[in-house]
Amino acid sequence: MATAVIYKTGYSETLAEEKSGNIVSLGDVVRTTPLVSLLKRKNFSSIYWITSKECVSLLQGIEGLTQVLTTSNLPHHLLEKTDLFINLEKDLEESISLEEGTKLYGFSPLDDSKVHTSEGIDSLLNFKMKLKLQNKPTLQDFIFTLLGEDFSGEKYLIPESLFHETEDTFVVGLNWKVGKKWPTKQVSLKVWESIDLKLRDSNISTTWQEGFSDIGQYCSWINSSQILITNDSLGMHLALGLGKKVFCFFGPTSIDEIYDYKLLVPYRFKVPINYECLPCYSSLCHMPQQCSSYIDEDEVVRKITQISKNL
Repeated sequence: MATAVIYKTGYSETLAEEKSGNIVSLGDVVRTTPLVSLLKRKNFSSIYWITSKECVSLLQGIEGLTQVLTTSNLPHHLLEKTDLFINLEKDLEESISLEEGTKLYGFSPLDDSKVHTSEGIDSLLNFKMKLKLQNKPTLQDFIFTLLGEDFSGEKYLIPESLFHETEDTFVVGLNWKVGKKWPTKQVSLKVWESIDLKLRDSNISTTWQEGFSDIGQYCSWINSSQILITNDSLGMHLALGLGKKVFCFFGPTSIDEIYDYKLLVPYRFKVPINYECLPCYSSLCHMPQQCSSYIDEDEVVRKITQISKNL
């Protein structure tokens, strides 16, 4: 009866160079959920997930997860009986102490520039370079390879309790708002309004983002449309998990690290040739204009129209 523990709180992004901060990346947690399918396939009878309080509702109810926990409510003896501990955060809570004999994969608790893999300890930089050379750039590739497995398209897992099974009421959902962590991804409201008007002039029904403070309402809103127009964000990952077509703007972050599930249509900002900084992975922009201001609205509408015709 083997027990596995996943440690992913969202306080750092697994593939980013940044250290842990105080803003939770909910999308990075959703991206990690295919790991549950892998652990089930490897016959772990108990799978626990330690996360931040902000992410509990995103994970609670996922089929195959024994329990979702935070560091404040860890069962006293859980880590004593853990066979496998997967650390996907760069800072491990001081309250978490692994027993001798527990197999560790992921970031080293003592040095986050090193990772524990199925082949031993490696530098994070070297491990990521190996993945790039093998054409395995996505987060799922990173996690599965840590455990000595190949990622083969395992889906994001979204708890059914988070969304209502509804018919597609609208053609397009406008997921316009970005989180506090990546303000450089924000496309101006004026551009969103213009895209909305042009879509409706083309007889394509639209709906504006809902559920800003309620993750269940947010998931249900995403589920109400056939296509989601979005930034690289939590909404993009939830839409992919719900099987929606996703038209996504990319600039500060890279499409290469996202597995598209044959649903994702990327749109790279049409920046001037001197914008050699992309992807910058920065929350601050030092250019005269943010890359997110360089959008050809007519091209966006043409592409969405074509996608809608092929649904």
